Amino acid sequence: METSESQTDFITRALLARDEAKATGEYYSAEEVLRELDDLLASVSTNHSTCEKLVKFCYGEKT
Repeated sequence: METSESQTDFITRALLARDEAKATGEYYSAEEVLRELDDLLASVSTNHSTCEKLVKFCYGEKT
């Protein structure tokens, strides 16, 4: 089975996030993450900098 580069990148980010959570003890529930994403999406149409933050968040970049 062949894995695309974007899938590999996604898995890499997930594993790094897991390791960081283990190291810091800081975990977020799916509900917390989805609530934050909903809030970001709600403000995207009126705030360009929020849109940039959302894109960076989705691609694993620090804001």
